[in-house]
Amino acid sequence: MSLLTPFGPLQDIPLDNIEQLKEILVRSDKSRMLEGLVIESVFNEYLSKLTGQGIDVLPISLVRTLTVKAQRHSTRKTFVNAWWIWDHSEACTSAAALRKLLAPKGSHDGFLFDCYYNESARDFFIKEWNGETHIPIQSFMLKNRRQTVPQFRIPAASVIDEHRSQQAFWAGISSQYSDDLFKRVVLHRLFKNCAIQPFFDGVWDIDSLARLPDNTFMQLEVKHKFPRIDGPDENLSFGINNGQLRVMLALAQRGIKTLHMIMVKPIWNKNLGTGYLLNRIGDRKNVVLLAKLLDETTLREIMKRRSSATGAEQSFTGKDEQKARYVTPSEFQFLGTLDDPVEEIAKNIHLSATGHLDRPASDQMLKNSRIQQ
Repeated sequence: MSLLTPFGPLQDIPLDNIEQLKEILVRSDKSRMLEGLVIESVFNEYLSKLTGQGIDVLPISLVRTLTVKAQRHSTRKTFVNAWWIWDHSEACTSAAALRKLLAPKGSHDGFLFDCYYNESARDFFIKEWNGETHIPIQSFMLKNRRQTVPQFRIPAASVIDEHRSQQAFWAGISSQYSDDLFKRVVLHRLFKNCAIQPFFDGVWDIDSLARLPDNTFMQLEVKHKFPRIDGPDENLSFGINNGQLRVMLALAQRGIKTLHMIMVKPIWNKNLGTGYLLNRIGDRKNVVLLAKLLDETTLREIMKRRSSATGAEQSFTGKDEQKARYVTPSEFQFLGTLDDPVEEIAKNIHLSATGHLDRPASDQMLKNSRIQQ
């Protein structure tokens, strides 16, 4: 038995059929997520230059899950978290130090699952659990949840814009990852969406993990959005989802900081996708790149701020209310624009990651870069 997907067993899906792979991506995730993959591919060019500066982006996929349990004879709930690590380096040795950092310190510290993908079986496995080895994740979770089939979550129609999804795939994802679309993109979405997500109340991806020159780890996170405009003075701010903040804090408590980066949309319209990156090359000078280093102290300070509701379109269902806390542009560092040399942006990412970049952004900078429709 191979991995089960909403499109049938993985063993029955032709992995070299680009139309089939496109359908898996387009039907399994909201349009914003696919556009996020396009933005990640743009930033990969910068991240590839970091190796020469002593920063190694690791071939590791990391997922954080949440289970909410109701307590008997009580209205209180118990929250159980787990980390799922998939080391996809050739020797499977990249995650050894990370496993030690994330390993539970006690019975109330959640769980850690060390996973791998088996090509011949076309399935994801847990390496070892309670004396058992090589356990298919889906089989393990189905037994644990007393279910017979995975309850796959398909995004609501309201969060899938067919044109934007198709554009993100053909103009961005398929061209950037044409050498091996299945292994580099689709397989990672199947790890989260099919092997893990059907069984949990909350699931979060950790974008990229890097090892710094001092051998500490850092999450490198990239978002594509424009700022919120607030009040008569039109003050600007960027929201960070409360769930994301909690995951960042969980990482920070284990010594793993986050470099939160934003590619600011030049046209402040939520209906704008990533097509402008190819169709309007002249706009690249207006695409501002920002970064904010988030350690435990900074995250705790942000989490004390007032939490505000964001649009339901941010959610997977298109209906659930999401909440975020807000950070002003002046709290970010200015990395440059999309029109600047790759090496210059990579250098500034390195400086920002190590806390040495001193180029604060401002509201006026973003307003000056905005393209009015």
